[in-house]
Amino acid sequence: MTAHDILAVARGEIGTTEAPKGSNRIKYNTAYYGKEVSGDSYPWCCVFVWWVFREAGAPELFYGGGKTASCTTLMRYYQQQGQIVTDARPGDLLFYQFDTDSYADHIGIVESVDGGKIVTIEGNAGDMVKRVTVDKAKIMCIARPTYDVAPQPEPTPTPHAVCSVLLPVLRDGDVSKSVLTMQYLLLAYGFKLPRYGPDGEFGAETKSSLLAYQAAQHLTTDGICGPETWARLLS
Repeated sequence: MTAHDILAVARGEIGTTEAPKGSNRIKYNTAYYGKEVSGDSYPWCCVFVWWVFREAGAPELFYGGGKTASCTTLMRYYQQQGQIVTDARPGDLLFYQFDTDSYADHIGIVESVDGGKIVTIEGNAGDMVKRVTVDKAKIMCIARPTYDVAPQPEPTPTPHAVCSVLLPVLRDGDVSKSVLTMQYLLLAYGFKLPRYGPDGEFGAETKSSLLAYQAAQHLTTDGICGPETWARLLS
């Protein structure tokens, strides 16, 4: 499991909002508690992180596979595991402190680090899941789950496999490992990737790069990665 996998799930939740706003009634709490809940007793910033790791198939990277809705409890777990770091990277967990006590008040998943700017994806941020530009003065500590190394492109199949299920026709909106393979291949040919690097999501930036590649290779410029485009990418 890599940070890319975690972030792919988290990005897909951006914009999810409580219903009604201010109620803490949201699908992440329902999954965590096994029933629909609402009210001030159910803040869900840490629950959102638990849900993301579970949905990504890596619950063991969150609290050792256990459950906690407490930012402080989760922070202390990572402290005990020796997983606190000082240099934020994508996929890290950033704990906030909004007062002067020893308790963590909020948590976000680091999405990008650009110079001195850190951007996170956070649950329960203004009643919704959204991107947040971090106020560094509020950072309490940063934890790094034990991710695997960054994903590599899938093994190149034989030409016959280009039309098989291993390399399906890819279109705008698809999310899969095959999209991730295509993105790495485009990168290898010198074409730009989405802002945050290969992520397995076929969005507008990936489509733009694919169109540019198809035009450069004198292929049909339809923004669809089908047999013809796969064959050229893998040649």
